[in-house]
Amino acid sequence: MNVDQPIQETSSGVYQPPDIPANPQYPFYSQTVSLYEPIYPIGWSQPVTNAEYQHLQHLKNKYVPSLRGVLMNYKNVALGENPGRKGAAASDDDPSILKSVNEYAVGFGWITAEVDLFVPSRGAWMEGSINLQTEGHIGVVCFGQFNASIEARRLPSAWKWVSNEDPEAHGMEETASVITADDHGVVRQIHSTGFWVDANGKKVKGKIRFRIRNFDVGVSGETSYLSLEGTMLDREAEKALVKEEAATAALRKGTKGARKIQRRRAPEFAMTRFMDEEEKPAEAQSAEAEAATA
Repeated sequence: MNVDQPIQETSSGVYQPPDIPANPQYPFYSQTVSLYEPIYPIGWSQPVTNAEYQHLQHLKNKYVPSLRGVLMNYKNVALGENPGRKGAAASDDDPSILKSVNEYAVGFGWITAEVDLFVPSRGAWMEGSINLQTEGHIGVVCFGQFNASIEARRLPSAWKWVSNEDPEAHGMEETASVITADDHGVVRQIHSTGFWVDANGKKVKGKIRFRIRNFDVGVSGETSYLSLEGTMLDREAEKALVKEEAATAALRKGTKGARKIQRRRAPEFAMTRFMDEEEKPAEAQSAEAEAATA
């Protein structure tokens, strides 16, 4: 899949790795794609409109395996017998040519559209707001839409975990949910048993930048999911930690009587589930409505 240059965004006043570039590029891309799909007879009277309805509309804001990313938006839909816009119908008033294959009761054609994608990859830069802090991880809501986690060993070495029971926490506890706003909406800080403080002894909160160190995607029926794990270490420190983890895993594997090592799973709050509005729990829809009116 060929992609254009990624969209650039910049901001200041955020926690970030020491080797971050001046203008980090986030994994958002715009490109033109062509998909070979069946167009069902019920839509032949309005072929371009129904090609969009049958094959693009329900994929918006979901992970699409054929595009290797989350479809954020699309426009300028066309339908033709070949990939690309040459000879393709740009509206329902233009003639559309579909291909009949064997005895199938559908016509096959190429749907061409300009799409905006979020394409996660290892090493890609991310930005978001912290919404959860535990002793083992922090949770981040990225760009107002994607959940991610960063485990404690991949946070800055100068950061320290402070339990709510620790005398050091006196005067720093939150008596109510903390709500912060960024360029992408409102993020609510979830209650925890403590919090992280930075090198200056200040409570960590607000915006944060990191690299994607691992991600996982999947599709189950009409629901897809994306899980993101990040790191705030610089490249050299991350490589050293990965090497250390590999050596530790090899040592455990070679220990007589050791239990079989299973792949460590990302925490639940690192996962984003993409589902239709009617599939969303009532509380999720209520939270979205609250954020929209805040």
